[in-house]
Amino acid sequence: MLRLYERATRNDPTHLQSHLNYGISLRELGRYDEASSVLHRALHHHPNSTSLRLEIAHIHTILGEINAAATQYENILVTDPNSTSALLNIAAIHHNDLRLDEALLGYSRTIASISSYNQTCFHHIISNNPNEILGISPFSSVNQSNPCKCPTESDF
Repeated sequence: MLRLYERATRNDPTHLQSHLNYGISLRELGRYDEASSVLHRALHHHPNSTSLRLEIAHIHTILGEINAAATQYENILVTDPNSTSALLNIAAIHHNDLRLDEALLGYSRTIASISSYNQTCFHHIISNNPNEILGISPFSSVNQSNPCKCPTESDF
């Protein structure tokens, strides 16, 4: 599969999903520098891509480069101020740094961004992957369609 993604990125250097898939595959193999390079090339063509920035931030987090990860999350918020993942990750970074006032503000902003959705359950936001250091899902927003049929406000 990796070769297919590599070929796809060579065939179309501007195709976002090919680069994202290739970068994720490289990251999953522990090839962080290569993954970062692929994702940054795509970011050149898609500077406002939340998905790319979240994946780059994820790699920085794995490598312990928390300030670099925070920069990516802050860049996401410029174009997507309600990005649940970015808000929650920034709050978690502040929490880990014991900047509790900022963490509390960040968690509050996260909750406020979620409350605008009528059909939201918490596990749409938190990742099931225990290997993620901050435990935040690489999604930019909550799925409003409620595919898991979780209880909604109207059920109570």
